[in-house]
Amino acid sequence: MASLFDSKKSLTSSSRSTRSKQPRRQGKIISPRTTLLTKWLSSSRPPDSPRMTSQTDIPLITISDSDSDDPEVSDTSSLPLAPIFLNNNISSSQLNETGTSMETEVHNNSCYNDENSNDSQDANETPYYYNITLSIINEIYNDSFYVNVINDKDRETIANFHDLAYNSQLLYIRLFQRKIKWIKLSSISYKEINNLKEALKELIAAGFVRDIKQLSVLSDALSLLTSQELRIFAKSMNFTSVKKNRSSLIQIICDHCVQVDAEVSPFKCSTKLYDKTLNRVRAIIQPSYKLVSATRLCFMRSFRLYSAPFGWTLDENNLANSLIHRISQTSRTIRTPFQIHRSSCLFETRSELVNYDNILYLRNEMENYLATKRLDKAMEVFNECKSQYGGNFIDTQIVLFDSKKPEYRRRFTANHVYCKAMFVGVEVLQRRKEYGAAVAELERLLSQRVYGSSARGRWYDRLALNLHCHLQQRERALAAVLRGLRDAEVRMGCRRSLVIRGRKLVKTKALAGLRNELAALAGDGTDSVPTDSVPTESVPTVSICGRLNDGVGPSTHSALRFISPVSATQPAVLLCSVEELALSHYRTIGYSQGIHCEGSNIRLLVALVMWDVIFSLEPDVFHSKYQTSPLDFYTQDFY
Repeated sequence: MASLFDSKKSLTSSSRSTRSKQPRRQGKIISPRTTLLTKWLSSSRPPDSPRMTSQTDIPLITISDSDSDDPEVSDTSSLPLAPIFLNNNISSSQLNETGTSMETEVHNNSCYNDENSNDSQDANETPYYYNITLSIINEIYNDSFYVNVINDKDRETIANFHDLAYNSQLLYIRLFQRKIKWIKLSSISYKEINNLKEALKELIAAGFVRDIKQLSVLSDALSLLTSQELRIFAKSMNFTSVKKNRSSLIQIICDHCVQVDAEVSPFKCSTKLYDKTLNRVRAIIQPSYKLVSATRLCFMRSFRLYSAPFGWTLDENNLANSLIHRISQTSRTIRTPFQIHRSSCLFETRSELVNYDNILYLRNEMENYLATKRLDKAMEVFNECKSQYGGNFIDTQIVLFDSKKPEYRRRFTANHVYCKAMFVGVEVLQRRKEYGAAVAELERLLSQRVYGSSARGRWYDRLALNLHCHLQQRERALAAVLRGLRDAEVRMGCRRSLVIRGRKLVKTKALAGLRNELAALAGDGTDSVPTDSVPTESVPTVSICGRLNDGVGPSTHSALRFISPVSATQPAVLLCSVEELALSHYRTIGYSQGIHCEGSNIRLLVALVMWDVIFSLEPDVFHSKYQTSPLDFYTQDFY
């Protein structure tokens, strides 16, 4: 049933898992989840559960975010908890249609109290972001559960933060929510913070913020100039090509200073051009500030520890701001439908957390450079990641230690994130047309079976594609396909893709002898479905014809690729997406209402029916009240 929740994460087997800590009955280990799942699968109707028979007993989540400046965070209605926990993409308006508003259990919490639920924030009331940040810090540093991953330096940093004045704390959290870069004083303005300059002065003295006196990188200083100031400054240095874009001009000035300093004799006792230029720029730019990286990292790791089990898709480019706003959106008062049961921290040592966080940062940098087509920069980060953390990937002691963990716990290891970073590196190599190196990296990933088991199908698929299409090595490509089909951890969608590629390969005379082996691994040789899967009936199809947008009107939006049919109710020509085209077709045959939901309604129904199975009491799968699902939900451990 997992495919109903997420079609991209369908499972190849539905074998039930066993829990070693559960009581034994008749020689077998009994799991509450297994019992409920067996009961649900063996019945043609939902299990008789008190929670499922009365609508008023469904746990609810109350959304109320009066403190948020985000216009999207303004819903104060009571919503059913199930849709939010299992489908985070459903809008509030859709959820309101699924049930009526009901009362919730209110928890007395310093962060989420009734005083913060007013429509307008009182001038004397502490802002929501301040309450949430302090709640996260206090929970991490006052809980003995995290004692192995926090050192004395971290505790000293947090203690110094608590010693700051209230305005200074507010300002630091505000700056912490922004991207780490030099920020001009004119860009720092918050109505709830009084005496901004005094707060900045205290943060600098406490070692939380740097000013321009500590600015030592010329490119950072030049980036603080306006475009006009940068051109004037370039002219003053006798540069003729001042019409280039900002980034090119900054790079030219920096390269020139480095080159001139390299040519100057080391015996000459004169100030370097790089330092002279930096001092000139400092005199031009207005006061600017930047968070100290070491102290900021302490807060970032606290947020990482706190958010790791949530299952939310957060913006890694700005984790702090994303997490604070997501918590403020989720609820002020939560009654969780499960019991939190933690036997050990997700990160057992501090070095594991540090490596996990560092590799995650490098992977995110690689993805950003890849998205902006800066392949040289992406390649530098890829090589840095390999040189720094590649040794841990082949360290037998680390691998053996991680292999003893359940599959869902390995997602929180540094080597698991390293595998994901290397797969991003494969994409970088392919963009650079270094297909041989990409194949070598994929073979290295496939040579181990401890990390990234759910991604093995994609690795095999990419390996076969590179060997077949780019390197023209058909024998190796077919061998990769057959290896992938023999691998029990390759899931249905990737198996189908491998079979399709294998059939193309066996059409050649040289590889025709392996056709029978491919057919045996593929199933019956006709539908590319493995033999252990459930047969499906053919689904009726409807063909809808539409007219593509051939330059009619603005075409800046890539999704608006079709022209909506003109009718009596819609005389104007409108651009629409393929989903809107399908809805307009069904309106013409009598369906007045329609919704584009990408299967969310089916996932919602299955979540409600299997509620007791999903949120049954299991050890070590629920670590936080904000979890959207058990930690083992998308793994074989769930079954």
